[in-house]
Amino acid sequence: MNELRKTLDNGVELVVQMGSWEESHRLYKAVMAVVEKSSIQKDEMINFVARMTISDPIDAALWSCMGRATYGGAKITKSTFEDVTAREYYLVIAKEVLVYNLLPFFKHLNLLLPEMSAMKSISTPK
Repeated sequence: MNELRKTLDNGVELVVQMGSWEESHRLYKAVMAVVEKSSIQKDEMINFVARMTISDPIDAALWSCMGRATYGGAKITKSTFEDVTAREYYLVIAKEVLVYNLLPFFKHLNLLLPEMSAMKSISTPK
């Protein structure tokens, strides 16, 4: 199964597993709905995670994917962040889960953009 393994700067290992199609797609649609309504450019993901996590639809979709991840060998749940030292890493973990699950949707976007631009120049049949 696809997974991301990363040791955070506190020495704790984070393991993120890819969400199911349904979970990842729900997360993608929730993120894109927020991006579409905001003035933030789609390439400004730095500091964007904090804004993403205040959206209830994104939060729900994100938690669905976070449930597949582990922090220090333990499955991530909301109670994981009752520990204040873990809470300091909430946004770091949320970003890793968010990006890992969204990246496949954007991987070939650069291949599609020229095709989509070319379509604009084609006249519509009458």
